[in-house]
Amino acid sequence: MFTELYESCGKVFPGRKSFMDSFREDCYQEWKFASWLLHSGPSSTAIDLLLSLDMPIQPKGHSKNAIHLLYWQPIECLQAILRNPLLVPYISFVPRKVWTSTTKICQVYDEWLTGDLAWNIQNVLPPGANILGVVLSSNKTSISIMMGNCMAYPLLISLANIDASIQLKPSLHGYLLLALLPIPKFFHKTTHVCNLNKVLAPLRIAATVWIMMNDPVGNLQYCYTPLASQIADTPEESLLLATNYKNFLKAIKVLHFNGVVKPVWRDWPLSDPSNFVTPKPLHHFQKMSWDQDTKWCISIVDPAELDLCSSLIQTTVGYCAFDMGISKLKQVTGHDHRAILHYIIGLIAGAVPQCFLVAVHVLIKFCYLSQAPTFTEDLLTKVAKSLQTFHDHKDTITHADVQSNWEILKMELLQSVVCSIRLSGVVIQWLADPMEHAHVQEIKAPVQVGNNQNYYNQIAHHLDCLEKCF
Repeated sequence: MFTELYESCGKVFPGRKSFMDSFREDCYQEWKFASWLLHSGPSSTAIDLLLSLDMPIQPKGHSKNAIHLLYWQPIECLQAILRNPLLVPYISFVPRKVWTSTTKICQVYDEWLTGDLAWNIQNVLPPGANILGVVLSSNKTSISIMMGNCMAYPLLISLANIDASIQLKPSLHGYLLLALLPIPKFFHKTTHVCNLNKVLAPLRIAATVWIMMNDPVGNLQYCYTPLASQIADTPEESLLLATNYKNFLKAIKVLHFNGVVKPVWRDWPLSDPSNFVTPKPLHHFQKMSWDQDTKWCISIVDPAELDLCSSLIQTTVGYCAFDMGISKLKQVTGHDHRAILHYIIGLIAGAVPQCFLVAVHVLIKFCYLSQAPTFTEDLLTKVAKSLQTFHDHKDTITHADVQSNWEILKMELLQSVVCSIRLSGVVIQWLADPMEHAHVQEIKAPVQVGNNQNYYNQIAHHLDCLEKCF
């Protein structure tokens, strides 16, 4: 392998303290503030008023309950990630191009910094500047067990500069909770979404005029914060990309407008949805295969026969067993999606037309090839060829009357997978699994130590205590 590093970037200014330096010189700032309050003379009422100051956000519609948006300053979250001593060896700032040899004929893509996007962004930045690729992740999750339908809507933040193999390890806390988005219920049917401009504004400002940040070893660097990836399922992506979303008239829908009036990325330099809406293996490959491939197979093969074949499969250790079949499964998890992908070709072989079998096979092959940990131009050609082969044979699916409309969002997104890998690196680094584990650490575990009242406030209080202990 031959690596070409981007020159004239990554300028550092020594002299600042690292995390361990600050840890050893902790001056108990919060204790000083409390001591000042006690000795400076304000009344107890004034102290209570100071500590209860709030910054309300007024929704556009009238909600049934009070709306609270709890969030952390995003720059401080990024700084906390950068100063995490566990991540010091695994954070890099310099874009690079990796080649299979010094002839620079065949390029290799893996991390985000090896993609063309980071290199192109660095081209437009001033000499010596650094890129901090912001990763946002959101997904609605249940927070109550046997206590009703209570949900939470966390917004997580991370950095694409962290090595992908390390970022996927939940124990290293590569994702931090940035905000708890409210889930209000309105009196009117018109849908409104919480305004995220207030939460994400510091990131847009830093992407415009840069900001000084401490690197892991205590040096100062001036950094820009483009949005590298937004990890969410399609409904959550629509919510995050919009800050003022409501149902439009039928005449507007006929024009194929999506209702996004003020997108979050509107004033976010170096950030384009065609780049940061990256493919996600769980949502766009595995769940898409369950929603499409498996449904096609159930429709064309007798469901009873397919369930019988599923129950007869001898499963190996670590694989799911479907003793009751797959045609009536409910609450299917990502683990089930992956297991069904392993079985589905063997289940339908001999029971479907040959062209139908080829179409399903090459689409599954495309999903597997797209999740490789590294890519060369030869492998990217194979990925594109697999998708083209599917399109060449998909008419047999239409003729079987199992799919007539091909306006499927997740399937249309497959057209951009090869381009996304060249721009932003491998798809596997945008896995949703670390996000799901972060939900357990940041949301579900704090809820279990509470009293099932005021969930968001108790989550924030518990995480605050954990941070101080850490």
